[in-house]
Amino acid sequence: MREEIKIPSLPEQGSSASINKVYVNEGQIVTFEQILFAVESDKVILEVVAPCDGIIEQILIAQGEVVTPEQVAMRLRQHQVSAAQAQRIHMTNVEKDTQKVANKELDDRFLLDNPRLLWIIVCLFIGITLLAILTLS
Repeated sequence: MREEIKIPSLPEQGSSASINKVYVNEGQIVTFEQILFAVESDKVILEVVAPCDGIIEQILIAQGEVVTPEQVAMRLRQHQVSAAQAQRIHMTNVEKDTQKVANKELDDRFLLDNPRLLWIIVCLFIGITLLAILTLS
């Protein structure tokens, strides 16, 4: 059985939306609730997930393309995915996410967005400085 994956309705009326990111390729096996693509509007980014296990037969959208609600974005052929395939797909997705985090550089914004971490770093710096002063005197 084939499923049509459509662009979801957007929370705000009359706003335009575009494809933020496509996470899958044609012919790829996907599992239930795996993220397929993300739709970005003026106010939100919605992630669209697979309604069932299956194989992506056709992708009708591209990154950056302007889309409308209820537009068909992909066609999925239902296919029973074995537990081993599902585990392999899950581990591949986890590895990709881990790699993204590992590649992300630590910048000033990260520290400013995480005041607790910034506070810990400042306290450690003060503690090490005081320890050095006391040791040298």
